[in-house]
Amino acid sequence: MTMLKFQNKNVLEFDLDNMYLKIWNKNFLPVVLRDALFEMPNSYDDSNTKKTVDEILKMDRQNIANMNYFFKNRVMSFSRTHAKQILNALLVDQFPDDQNIMRLMFLCKGLSIADDYWLTNNPDEKWEDVNLRENPLHTTLANVALWGITPPSITGEIRTPELTNQGSFAKAWKRNKDNGKLYLLKTSSNNKESEREVSVSNILNYTNVPHVRYYGKRIKNKYVSICENIVNSNRSIVTAHNLMSWCIRTQKDWVAETKKIDAKTFGKMLIVDFIVSNSDRHNGNWGFFMDANTGHLTQCHPLLDHNLAFNKETMHDKEGLQSLTFKWMTKYEAAKSALSYADFQINPEIPRDVFLQPSHAESFLKKCDMLGFKVKMISASSSVFNSFNRK
Repeated sequence: MTMLKFQNKNVLEFDLDNMYLKIWNKNFLPVVLRDALFEMPNSYDDSNTKKTVDEILKMDRQNIANMNYFFKNRVMSFSRTHAKQILNALLVDQFPDDQNIMRLMFLCKGLSIADDYWLTNNPDEKWEDVNLRENPLHTTLANVALWGITPPSITGEIRTPELTNQGSFAKAWKRNKDNGKLYLLKTSSNNKESEREVSVSNILNYTNVPHVRYYGKRIKNKYVSICENIVNSNRSIVTAHNLMSWCIRTQKDWVAETKKIDAKTFGKMLIVDFIVSNSDRHNGNWGFFMDANTGHLTQCHPLLDHNLAFNKETMHDKEGLQSLTFKWMTKYEAAKSALSYADFQINPEIPRDVFLQPSHAESFLKKCDMLGFKVKMISASSSVFNSFNRK
C-alpha cells in the first residue's frame, strides 16, 4: 500500500495494481483529484456486491487514469533544460511513460517545494523526516538541474524538489547557508530570460500588484535570477490548471470560481501580462494559495515567472497577441475587461533603468496608454521608490 499524505495527514491510500483505493481525507485531496476518484475496497463488501464487474472495472480504469494524470502533471518535464542529465544520473529512461514517471515520484517521495504532499510506504515515517524546508536537499542533483553537470550515478531515495520542479528552463532550489531559507535559481539562454524576469520584478515594484521579488546575480559566468520560496507550513500552491481541471469535471465556470477566490489579483495579472508583453502566462505558472489547515483555496499567490516578458512578437502586436489564459481574447481585451474589478494602480513615474532596452520601455508606455494609464520615464537619480508592495 502507498499513502499519499499532506504533512502528517493521511489523504489517500492506494494500490493500483490490486484495484485498491481508499480516501482518508477528501478535504485535503489534491485539487486535481477532488471529485475524480472512486473508493475501491480490496475485498467485496455489501455495497460493492451490488456493482457489476463492468462497473467495477470502469471505476478502476478511471482511478488509474486520474492518478496517472496527477503524477504526470507533478513530475518535471522530460524536455526541460538538463532533464537528460538528471534522468541519466538517476538511471531513469528518458521516455515519459507512466512507469518512468512513477519511478521518479517514488525516488523523491513526490516531494515538492510548492506544496506539502508526499508519498510513503512506511506507516512510521513522519513529515518531519522528509519536509524539504527543514531537511537537507540533495545538492549534487541541484547542481545537475541548474548547470547540467554530469555526476556519478545517484541511487536510492533522495530528498530533492528537482524532480517535481516545473517549467522548461534550467533551475534549482538552494538553501542559503546564512539564513536557512530556500531560494529558486533560474538561468538564462542567450535571450536573457533571467534579466527580463528581474526587470519585470523591478517594474512591478512601482505598482500595487502582489509579486515575487527577483534579483539577479552572476554565478559561473551566467546571469541567474533568484527568488525566495513563498510557501510555508500554513500555505501551499495550487496551479490554475488544477482548479480548471476540477471545474471541468464538476461543470463549474473556472472564471467565476477564480473571481470568487481573488478577483483583484487575477485581474491585475491580466493587466500586467499585457503591458509587459508576457508571452508565457500559461495555466501552470499562476494559481492560488491553499490553506494548510482547511484545504481551502484562499487567494491568488503573488505574480511570478516573467522570464518570457517583452517578447518581440508580443510587443509588436498592438493587442499583444492571443491570451493563453482567455484563449478567446487578445491580451488587450483580457486586460481591458479586468479594469472594472482589478483596482490596478501604477506610479505615474518609472525610472528608465528598470527596463533592459529602449524598445521595452516604449512598448510598455504604449500599452499603459491603451489602458488609460499615463506613465512617464524618469532618470534613476530622480526616482522615488513606490511603496505599494513593500510589506
